[in-house]
Amino acid sequence: MLDDYTLQKNNADDNSAAAQTVQAAMTAVHTWIIKLITAWSQPEERYADLRSKGRTSAAHQLIARIYDDIEELEEKAVSRVRKRRARSGAKFFHALDRFVGDLLRARAGTTAPARIYRAVGKDAFKQDAVKYDLFMRVLEGLKALELVGYRKTRYRKTEFDPGEFVSTPLKGRAARFWATTKLLKLAEHYGIDSGNVGEHFAPEPPTNPLVLRDYGTGRGRNREKGKIIKNYKRTEETKRLEADIRELNEFLACFKIGGGGHDGYTRVFNNHSWKKGGRLYSHGE
Repeated sequence: MLDDYTLQKNNADDNSAAAQTVQAAMTAVHTWIIKLITAWSQPEERYADLRSKGRTSAAHQLIARIYDDIEELEEKAVSRVRKRRARSGAKFFHALDRFVGDLLRARAGTTAPARIYRAVGKDAFKQDAVKYDLFMRVLEGLKALELVGYRKTRYRKTEFDPGEFVSTPLKGRAARFWATTKLLKLAEHYGIDSGNVGEHFAPEPPTNPLVLRDYGTGRGRNREKGKIIKNYKRTEETKRLEADIRELNEFLACFKIGGGGHDGYTRVFNNHSWKKGGRLYSHGE
């Protein structure tokens, strides 16, 4: 039979183990709550799809001012021997318009340092109105003028050799960009602020409104959407499907929609098939 001392010791051990279990559970809950608060407190981030366009004379004047400042800076740095010709100048102006528009629109209705993100590899620009080389020249110009903040893409290490890097970006860790205080003050000089930026810069309808995704992976909470197939085979059927969405977007662009933001529809098909899915998805807030 167990004596009183042994019983008391066993009870004390059990209580200690139970207390440790409760403490561990409380720590886990505390960590989870902190993560939620951190996530909620982060500034809103938007994808930089480079579809923003200036809609007012104030927006055009702002972009023209930045364009001139970049050219002046390039001349002083002797990075360009002569000014851009009309055609190349127009392309640079439009690329600048789209990028600055994205930077400013991310702050619509907020004073938080909202950021935009996108991958900056050459392949990431194949389907965009602004191509890689032009985007990088615009980015360098804005950085030189201290009008944009920039954080490069983060990369992860391999599981096999911690000392070696691979060129696979961490999920959700594409390059980040944000409007600096200097850019915000310059925009305010032309009457553009977070309260009215949507009146001065607005996105055009999606450039590629027909979207085909590959098979998804995983199950339940771990399920991930299939990757977008950019170079799918163009046929008479895909041309017809795309034309229908473009016609719808052009029709709705003639109306002012309240209660939210709608920048146009995309139609998404899944499982690498034009017979799977086909839902319309609204771009906007």
